[in-house]
Amino acid sequence: MHNMIHTRYLLVFLILSTLLMGCDVTKSAKDQALFKKIDDIHTQVKNEEWDDALDNVDKWEDTYEKRLWKMQLLGEQADYEGINLEITLLKERLKRQNERQAIDSIIQLKHYLSAIYDF
Repeated sequence: MHNMIHTRYLLVFLILSTLLMGCDVTKSAKDQALFKKIDDIHTQVKNEEWDDALDNVDKWEDTYEKRLWKMQLLGEQADYEGINLEITLLKERLKRQNERQAIDSIIQLKHYLSAIYDF
């Protein structure tokens, strides 16, 4: 009986180890897309393409929400909560067409993303 329990634990350990080794905890293509889209939004703000930038923030937010589970595993709670706040601020700043403040939010978003993924 004891040997059977030991074998089960070993089997569970091997399965979990295999799964974890097969998982890439670094930036995947989907994670890289978050960084790329932020750069695109930055360019749109610089070009005063306010409506396009706002649309892209909404799309970025959708992608972010799909990746949030991974960020919660990799990062600190303050980082992904900071992203939520900056998204809200960025949307308001784009609506007011405030370039300087919008860029500040974009820089903060990049900072939070880097803090999460560049561990």
